[in-house]
Amino acid sequence: MKKTFSNFAVLLLVGASLMVSYGCPDETVFPAPAPPVFALRSSDTATVPTGIRSVYGEKAIHLEWFRNREFNLGGYRIYRTSQIIDNRPVNFRLYKDIPLRSQDPDTAFDDFGVVIDTLYHYRLKAYNTEDIESSFSDSIAQYKLALAPFALLPSGGVVSVLSLDDLTLSWNTSNIGGGTGYSAVHLYEDNDGSDALDSCAFIAYEQYGGSFGGEVSQTYSAIKTNSNTRLFKPLVSGKVYEWFVTTLPNGADYSTPHAATSRIERFTLQQTTLRPMVQQSARRTSSSRPKK
Repeated sequence: MKKTFSNFAVLLLVGASLMVSYGCPDETVFPAPAPPVFALRSSDTATVPTGIRSVYGEKAIHLEWFRNREFNLGGYRIYRTSQIIDNRPVNFRLYKDIPLRSQDPDTAFDDFGVVIDTLYHYRLKAYNTEDIESSFSDSIAQYKLALAPFALLPSGGVVSVLSLDDLTLSWNTSNIGGGTGYSAVHLYEDNDGSDALDSCAFIAYEQYGGSFGGEVSQTYSAIKTNSNTRLFKPLVSGKVYEWFVTTLPNGADYSTPHAATSRIERFTLQQTTLRPMVQQSARRTSSSRPKK
C-alpha cells in the first residue's frame, strides 16, 4: 500500500513538472496598435482640401486621419490643448473618444468646441478591442479658426451672364481691426457635393484689407485675365456649380494655419444674349448643410 501511494506521488510530481515545463495555455495578448497618422494638410488653394481645416460655414475645425489596419482595432482617441510653454504645446487632455464604426466616417472629427483666434493643437491615439492604446501620432495637427467670410452672390437659382468669362462672385470678408489678408475662391462643377479633383473649374487668390477694419466686400470677375487664377476647365452654360471662399486674415502662414471658410453656395450658370437684370437670388436656409 505504501509502495502504491509512493508511485502515485511520483506520478503527481512528474505531471506537475511537465506543466511547469510546458506551461498552461494563456489568453492571446495582442500588441498595441500602430500610432495613427494625420492626413497631410493641403494648401488653401488645393483643388481637393485635405487634412486639418475649417468646416464649411461653421465655427468648427475639421480633423482627418488615415485608417489603422489592425484587425482588432477598437477606435481612436483625440487629445487637445491650447496651452503653450516655451513655444511647445503642453498638457494634452483626452478630448474625444471615437469607437470604431460609431460614426461615418470614423477617421474624421469636427470640433465645434473652439474659440475664434485661439490656436488649438491635436494629437491622436488608436486603441484595440482590449483597450490597449498606441503611442501618440508622430505629428501634431494645429489650427487657429478665424471669423468666417460670408458668401453673397450667386446664391441659388439661375445666374445669367452675357459672357461665360463675366461670372462675378461676391463675398464679405470680416476684417475687424484692419490689416490685410487673402481670400481663396473655389468653383466646382456640381458633383453631388464632393470636392472631386476633376470637377474643379477654377481657384482664385485675392488680397484684401486695409487700415480701417470692418466689413470688406470683395468681388471676383473676369477670370481669364486674373493672374492669380488657375483655370482648370471652361465654364459651361446650363451647368450647376458650387463655390465657397476661404479667408486667411493674416496672410498665408502655412506653418500656423489661420483661416475660415464660408458655406457652399450652389447655382445654375446660364449664358444669355440679353443684358441680364440685377438678380436677387434667394439664399438657402441656414439649416441646409453642405455636402462634403
